[in-house]
Amino acid sequence: KDALAELQLSIQEERLSQTLSLKEEKVSVLENVQSVLEEAGVNVTVTKSVDGILRKAKQERLEAKVEKASQTLPKLDTGTVHNKVPLSMQMKMLKEFHIKASFLLWAVSRKAAAHWKASELFGKESTDEIVEECDNIENEWGDTYGSDMVVNWLQGNITYGRYPPPLTVVDGLASYVNDLTYSEYAKTWLHKKKELRSHRKNVEFLNLRNEISSLVKEIEANGLHKHGAMDTAPVVQYVFTKVYVTLRKLDCLEWLFPGDDEDIEDGIGKEFHRYAEILFDEDLGDEDEDEDEEETVNTDPQWLADDMVKRDE
Repeated sequence: KDALAELQLSIQEERLSQTLSLKEEKVSVLENVQSVLEEAGVNVTVTKSVDGILRKAKQERLEAKVEKASQTLPKLDTGTVHNKVPLSMQMKMLKEFHIKASFLLWAVSRKAAAHWKASELFGKESTDEIVEECDNIENEWGDTYGSDMVVNWLQGNITYGRYPPPLTVVDGLASYVNDLTYSEYAKTWLHKKKELRSHRKNVEFLNLRNEISSLVKEIEANGLHKHGAMDTAPVVQYVFTKVYVTLRKLDCLEWLFPGDDEDIEDGIGKEFHRYAEILFDEDLGDEDEDEDEEETVNTDPQWLADDMVKRDE
């Protein structure tokens, strides 16, 4: 029976992974098409049509992520997790996660939404100046801009009503920054918000959001988010394993890297890039290097991850 159950779980997880992969590929292709059309100065009606298809594709990708998380995370076999990330890098990755997760949890709150609804820019397309700002953030984040700097900038602009807040947590910070590079995102924000809020999966979104909120609180309770924080190896390993396992199942491991991009080889992302293979669940790190640093011992993970579409009414 155990073997059969394991086989069924494996088949289910593979199906969900394939579905999510197809949705991600579709979004990627549409984003490329959109960029080509904009650069070519194609008729506005055509580009808006593509925008609509892209929005729908992103929604389908979000649903696939949530379904995969809700179906597979509770049954995770913790013995499949193999990490060799030095303790100091675990700390840095936990801080990366905390910076992004805590911001996103705030940014999808009623308070953040209220700032936008009270803004003179509410319901209007973003100005060229704002789009250029966000283009710059997208290009420089992870290289010359750190995640703390990016989050502070975004939070300030949401608070002052210049930027519309993100719609979900699970789509991540990079997806939100990318949304801000399109002027129509601000104009259609409320419509998208209502669509997500009334979606049949909203309860699942909220449940997952509560799980990631619990993880953020645990990081804070142990002081692992503070600058220069140090703790005993077992505590760091315990929390890091939870974060790693959850993000791996959500296909969101890029949250552990500056710029949400493991391929950044220069600037701030350089030292993280060495551990890019963690996204593929492979052994990583060079035991010959950093000999004085401890490496992870897989401990007790739990499933917790996210998304939310918090009710703002």
